[in-house]
Order: sequence, then C-alpha cells, then structure tokens
Amino acid sequence: MKFLSSFLTVILIGLGAMTFTASAALAHDEGNERPVRLDYQYYAEGELYERLVQEFTPEWEATDEMLRTLPIFGVHRVDLNNDGVPELIVRLADQYTTCNDMGCHHAVLAITDEAIRRLGYFEFCEIEVAPTETDGVKDLLVFDSPLNDFSPSLYIWDANEQMYKKSDRGHEDE
Repeated sequence: MKFLSSFLTVILIGLGAMTFTASAALAHDEGNERPVRLDYQYYAEGELYERLVQEFTPEWEATDEMLRTLPIFGVHRVDLNNDGVPELIVRLADQYTTCNDMGCHHAVLAITDEAIRRLGYFEFCEIEVAPTETDGVKDLLVFDSPLNDFSPSLYIWDANEQMYKKSDRGHEDE
C-alpha cells in the first residue's frame, strides 16, 4: 500500500494538477433539485498552488492536526452568486489526498489577480452546494460531524458580514 501511495504521489506531482472525483456530481434534474457534490481538481504546483500555499500557511503553522507532508489543494470551481465568475471551494489535503479521521478543511474563496478573499472556512468536514440560495448566493451543506454524515449543517450567505454563516434553520426547512 505504501508503494501505491508513493507511486500516486509521483504521478500527482508530475502532472501538477489532476482531476479526482470524490463522489459523482449530482445534476439539477427538472423539478428535482438536489445538492451538488464537488469534483476536485488537485494541484501540487503552479501559480494557483503557490498562491494557496501562501494563503493557508498560517493554519498549518498554528496546528499540528493539519498536514505534515506536501500540501495538495483540491479545487472545485462554482459560481455561487450567479455573477459569471466562479468562486473556489478549496479542500486542503496532503500528498495522498487524504485528511485526518475527522474530515478535511475547506475554504470558500473569491480569487482575483490581485487578491484572495475568504468567504468561509470550515474545519473537519465535507461540503456540498445546496440547490437553495440566500440573498442571491448559493447555500452550502456542511457535513461537520464525524458521527453524522447524513444530516449536514446549513450555511447561508450573510450579506452584512460578507461571509458564510451557520444558519439556525436546517436544510430540510427549505
């Protein structure tokens, strides 16, 4: 198994970026909107990779629960606010595209040539994009309990804070 992991790491680094589907994307069927699971393209080098390393270095230095090896970023591009410019949902993983036993850290970012702006940060979780919106921005379903992977917390856009915040209402209330 160790050989296979090392072999995959070499392939990943050699390619610089690859696509890995954590789970199949769910489509919006007519009249049957469902959450969209994320397809990640993993980066181990390049300009975007370097910008993400710079952005997340403080988290890695502040906790020893995070990555102890070469960081890999899974990036899912999705237009959350329907402005035609995709935001990034970034999954922080290690060279084996794994996280710890409690899940992965994720960030929602708006990125331009000049700056990276965090729109949300979620520790030890999995994320799906909800079919619902708040203030014109897609809601997020955050599976933030390692003991409960079937009932996510609903995170909605807070226009005043310009950030995703945990909602008091459950996603079933939509």
